[in-house]
This record gives sequence, C-alpha cells and structure tokens, in this order.
Amino acid sequence: MPKGSRDVIIAAVAAILAALIGAGATLYTTDKQINAERQRRESVQRKLEIYQARYENAPKAFIEQLGRLVDTAPKYENARGTDTRLLNPDPEYRQTVSVSAQSIVAARNDLRSSLDAIGSRLDSQIDELQTELAKPNPDPERLITILEVLRQKWPAKQAEIELAVRKLQAELGFVPVEGQ
Repeated sequence: MPKGSRDVIIAAVAAILAALIGAGATLYTTDKQINAERQRRESVQRKLEIYQARYENAPKAFIEQLGRLVDTAPKYENARGTDTRLLNPDPEYRQTVSVSAQSIVAARNDLRSSLDAIGSRLDSQIDELQTELAKPNPDPERLITILEVLRQKWPAKQAEIELAVRKLQAELGFVPVEGQ
C-alpha cells in the first residue's frame, strides 16, 4: 500500500477513534448528570413528603396532648347504687383534681403565648379552671364541674382548634405546594 494511502487510512481510523472516544466520554458525562439529577429529584421528593407529613400532624399533636389531659381528668363518681354524682372525699383524689386542672391550664398557656387565635378557642372553661386554681383553696367540686363541661365541649373544640392552627400555618407560609 502506498505510503500516502496508508497515512490517510491511519488518519481516518484515528479520527473515527477520536470521535468514538469523544462520544463515549460525552455519553458517560451525560449519564452521570442524569443520575445526579435523578438523585436530586428523589431527595427533594423525600423532603417534600416529610414536610407534608409534618404539616398534616402539626395541629393534631397539640390537640391530642390537650385531649389526653381533658379525657383523663378526674370525674364525678356515682354513689353506689344511685345516680347521685359525688365528689370523692379522699384528699389524694382532691389533689389529683387540682393537678389535672393545673396541667390543662399549663398546656393551654404554653401554646397561648404564641397562638392566641387557638387559645381563644379554649378560653371559657380553661379560664374558669385557672380562676378557680388561683384561689387559696380551690373548690374540687367546682373544678370537677368545669372539667365535665370541658369534656362535653371537647369534640367540637377539637375541630375549631385544628382549623385555627391550619389558618396560622397558612399565614406563616407553612403550606405545602403541590407539584414541587
């Protein structure tokens, strides 16, 4: 083969190899970029799912905590064999009534300082509890009566509180955006 033809063939093969190597490197780089973008999107999606779960659970956490305190608060007891409601005369039980009422007031006050809109949904009976507890000798019978009223109103108050918390979340921009 003449030297000129051989040089042309070598140059052509070298050009083809260079083009293939360049294309391979480009494909490799593009593949890495695609994988990096896929991982970034997956990470963003996981973060969004975590955020949405927090958003959904935020108002429920306070409601559940306060609801447990309300539900486990002492109650009137019926005298044996009658429908007469009595306050247990045991001093330890009377102390439990006071502690339970104080716990409800404290839980509300913790949130009230920063969330007055929600606190206003809880004011009537819990303020009565606070007023009674502020007395030198709180009346356990009065505390039980207030707790009974609160217990009866609690289911309706739960929905009001959740709505108020969601409104506050929206005002603070703590609302998930669909599709992002």
